[in-house]
Amino acid sequence: MASEATALTAVEAAAAAPEASAPTKIDDVSLDALDAARGCAYAVFFSLSVAWGIWAEVYTFFLEGVGGYGPDHAAAISSYSLLVYASGQCVMMPVLGALSDRCGRRALLLGAFTLDAAFMASYAYASEAWWISASALMGLLDGSWVACHAIIADHVAGGGVGG
Repeated sequence: MASEATALTAVEAAAAAPEASAPTKIDDVSLDALDAARGCAYAVFFSLSVAWGIWAEVYTFFLEGVGGYGPDHAAAISSYSLLVYASGQCVMMPVLGALSDRCGRRALLLGAFTLDAAFMASYAYASEAWWISASALMGLLDGSWVACHAIIADHVAGGGVGG
């Protein structure tokens, strides 16, 4: 009789326990938050893409005018800066992607964009070495773009948005 009671208790317990893989219902507030996050990520991604396209074309002329470098020297600095920027971005994307999963996307993006703004402001009176160093540091920080992609993927996949 004890085995029947134990079996019955186990069956009752299994029936009473909620399924671990049962999907949770997303309410309208959550959908609004996801829509807002997606819209913000799209806006940031678009505006940074446009800004980068303009900056990449203009800052060689900026180096000539403000930095006093000749056209060839300004083009060389510009080329090295773009090289170290892109290299830093490629190296840090997996690292910052994992960090955004752990710490939240919002905190990562706000920190990276704030530091980016500081580095951009420092370009005004920078030396050649600082231009290249700051470009490398910005590239390391701008690997955080992967968080924008993750926000969009979270939204499209119906998952929650971290941060």
